[in-house]
Amino acid sequence: MMNENIKKLADEAELTAGVWTVPDFIIERFAVSLIKQCVKICSNVRYTGYCPPEDGAAAQYYNDAAENCADDIKDYFGVNHG
Repeated sequence: MMNENIKKLADEAELTAGVWTVPDFIIERFAVSLIKQCVKICSNVRYTGYCPPEDGAAAQYYNDAAENCADDIKDYFGVNHG
C-alpha cells in the first residue's frame, strides 16, 4: 500500500485520476527514487566554513541539522533508513 503522503503528492500532481492514471507501483517507485535523491543531497551537505572560537561546534550543529532533515524526509514518506 502506498504511503499516504506519497499518495497525497500523486493526487496533487493529478497522477491518480483521469485518462492517464499512473499505476500506484510506478508512482511509488518514482517517489521513493526521488525521495532517496533528496535524502542524499541533505546527507551530503557539510559545513566547511569558519567556526567562531568561542563555540567551535557550529559545523557540527549544521551537519547534524542536515542529517536530521534527511531523517525527517525518510520518516515523512515512510522510506527505510539507510
